Amino acid sequence: MSARFLEAVAGLAAPAGLLAFQVTLALLAALLVDLLARRRTWPPLVRQVAWLAALARMLWLLPLRGVRLPATWAGALPLAGRVTGTVVVTRTTPAGPAPVTGIGVVSWVLLAWGAGASLCLVLLLVRVVLARRDVARETRPPGEHVREIVARAARSAGLRRAPLVRLVPAGSRLPAPALLGVVRPVVLLPEAADAWPGEVLGPVLLHECVHLRRRDPLFALAAAVARAAWFFHPLSWLATARLAAVRELLCDAEVVRRLGSDRDYLAALLRVAEETTARRRAVAFVGLAETARGLRGRIETMMRNRRTDGRWGRAALVAALALALAAPLVSGTLASRASADGDTRASSKERPLRPGIDGVTEPELIVETKVNPVYPEKAKKAGVQGKVILQSVIREDGTVGEIKVLKAPAKDMGFVEAAVAAVRQWRYRPAMKDGKPVPVYFTIVVSFTLEEKDGGSEGREAKR
Repeated sequence: MSARFLEAVAGLAAPAGLLAFQVTLALLAALLVDLLARRRTWPPLVRQVAWLAALARMLWLLPLRGVRLPATWAGALPLAGRVTGTVVVTRTTPAGPAPVTGIGVVSWVLLAWGAGASLCLVLLLVRVVLARRDVARETRPPGEHVREIVARAARSAGLRRAPLVRLVPAGSRLPAPALLGVVRPVVLLPEAADAWPGEVLGPVLLHECVHLRRRDPLFALAAAVARAAWFFHPLSWLATARLAAVRELLCDAEVVRRLGSDRDYLAALLRVAEETTARRRAVAFVGLAETARGLRGRIETMMRNRRTDGRWGRAALVAALALALAAPLVSGTLASRASADGDTRASSKERPLRPGIDGVTEPELIVETKVNPVYPEKAKKAGVQGKVILQSVIREDGTVGEIKVLKAPAKDMGFVEAAVAAVRQWRYRPAMKDGKPVPVYFTIVVSFTLEEKDGGSEGREAKR
């Protein structure tokens, strides 16, 4: 694994940790608002706002704004060209093979996160494509009376154009009634719906049209993407489930408001519960397709809402917004302050930069101050070689500040200690930006190599 890639991964550690911390706080705040809202029968809108705020935090990668690519990726000299402090030790006995090097635990965690999120996003895309394929292959158009009812439902919901309607056969894996798609939405109805009376079919189609007007398929897809990116976080799965439940409650309330009464709508829900079964749900599917138990829960919620006057609605909405949004912002401020304190250790004036970016020059080693690392005696006797990759901060005065080990031999026999001890004594002509010295991150590779040479042991430097 290349040193440049390891440098980039190591640079993501602190921002990724901050992002995970902020997302966790946002999800916990949304969960608290959700529990309070359910306990005090606040409007479902309060719960949705809280979870949407957490969803926005999951998709908003603000802490990663400070990540900079390694200078070698920005057109500077290749990493091998900046090798300093390289030690080549010769001896009369044959040299052993170089040990296999490894990467740190943090880098492994970040790599696993990236691989898992990429896999989940690919599976997400595959599910969308397969759902569209199933709709094209397995469904058929409805009768003329169904198209007339969906046109009236679209006008009642405030849509400019009625969505396409398809009938799903009994043996299909597709859920119905449901709404699929963001760009070209399709309303799916069970095959039996072709014979449903207008007082049942009307509220069902109005429900799906309200979903479309509220852009619920788009929010469902965004929630699925956020869950894929945060697949390892248990609260991300809870957030998408709660969002789906609240989405249906809000749509139910909107349908009842437009119908003027909940009698016909409750009858339609009961009819759907009797004649449909829960099937595999895919990405961007929203609608009435749900288990009978879930539909009963929604009916009970609507009955409870009859007895609540919603007098706490506005205050609860403000509280949800404040709690769900303030937590990650406060955490970002605290983390930024902590990050600033950490940078102060490396430089009292400003945050370290990267050479080769925005006109920042590279620091230049003062040869007179260079102290070659001492080859560990234990490794020399064992014939073991190694390479240590360090990321250091070169301050404005040319001294070496904080040193981080990016890569070390799997079997460290004193290589890291010897490399760090030598590098700390080096002095540089500082990096410059706009004619002023600036602190920079600088990668240093220290290689400990054994070579067979006649005439005994001798130390020499590698040329740039």
